[in-house]
Amino acid sequence: MKKTRRVFALLLTVAMCMAMSVSAFATEADLSSQITTKTYELGDGIVVTVTTAPNEITPMPLAYDRVLDALASPTARHTFPLESGEGSKCSAHIWNDSTDGTKMQVRFSVTVNGSTSTLPTEVVAAGKNTNFSVEDKNGNDLVGKTVTNIAAVDASSVRYSYLIEQF
Repeated sequence: MKKTRRVFALLLTVAMCMAMSVSAFATEADLSSQITTKTYELGDGIVVTVTTAPNEITPMPLAYDRVLDALASPTARHTFPLESGEGSKCSAHIWNDSTDGTKMQVRFSVTVNGSTSTLPTEVVAAGKNTNFSVEDKNGNDLVGKTVTNIAAVDASSVRYSYLIEQF
């Protein structure tokens, strides 16, 4: 009986050690695999790059125009002027700050040199962000405007943060 108890205690100890070691072998999700990038050539050297990534790996830069923890109820619109002497690049960052899983649609359009281009709508999941980067590859200043429309998907509102700058 005494020997049986000791063997049983040893088996329970081994089982407990194995159960505790399971989490040590778990791997974290590779967030970089969740990054998507699309490139659109608008003509005359104007290129737009759209990148979507998890919020955890995208730092929030300082920017000229900032709107933090805003509410699109159900939509919001931001217009940003592109001015001569301010630079040949513009970058807009939109974070989905939803805590209830609400997705958002982001529609971005840019008017440069009198020509307006509207990019395909991006659907951004909760906890992710999208970045629109406009650049004149010829080095000319961007002159015109950008318009960003944000809308809640299948909800009455969505929380977001928006930053944009020309440089």
